[in-house]
Amino acid sequence: MMAGDGATSANRYGHDGAPGGDTASESRSLGDGSLSTRLDNAERRRIADIALRLFAQHGYSQVTMRDVAEASGVSRATIFRYFSKKENLILASLDDLMQEMARLIENLGSTPERPCVLDLEPVCHDLAVLVTAKIDGVLPPRTEVSQDSSLVDHLARAQSQAEDLMAVLLARRAGIFAPDIEMQVCARVTIVLFVAALDAWLIAAPSSSLNDLVDEAFRAFERVATPRQ
Repeated sequence: MMAGDGATSANRYGHDGAPGGDTASESRSLGDGSLSTRLDNAERRRIADIALRLFAQHGYSQVTMRDVAEASGVSRATIFRYFSKKENLILASLDDLMQEMARLIENLGSTPERPCVLDLEPVCHDLAVLVTAKIDGVLPPRTEVSQDSSLVDHLARAQSQAEDLMAVLLARRAGIFAPDIEMQVCARVTIVLFVAALDAWLIAAPSSSLNDLVDEAFRAFERVATPRQ
């Protein structure tokens, strides 16, 4: 699920150092706090949660947008107002995850020190707790996901956006204008480790905990990153 290269470019980062393209997680978490926006966000989250329960009960491929509308007590037009495609119902959970990632990194506080992948391991463990609570038994089986090319493309894009967002947050934490290559590498490696743990969990769950697999992924990184004696 790796996406993109490590180069900073105008189409990846905006003039203020924020990720470009479709990455809206940071702007949503830090942006308009009006009542109408909060109500829209609450309704969007409510519909997504109902859809996730339907996916868990009946399987992702068996649930239609009409089913989601009926279970949510709204019209199909309302569903499509918030979610143009069915896969976006799952991606809404990933958007929540990126907002939580931003909060966790900002809570680490400012530091002029260069980023270290292992310093971000606690963030990944906190994210694992959130993922487990939110999607345990809900996401479609990995085999079903891999057969949906559109969903795979969206998930790859979401991973790339998460990497970009983390790089921007690391730069902000260090008090610099935009992420340099070291911060980009740190962000990408951290997200890849988390995704590797998540992939393993979707195959092994419920026999393994996501938190244990995150720990295993970081220990594997330590082994492959340490020079042989």
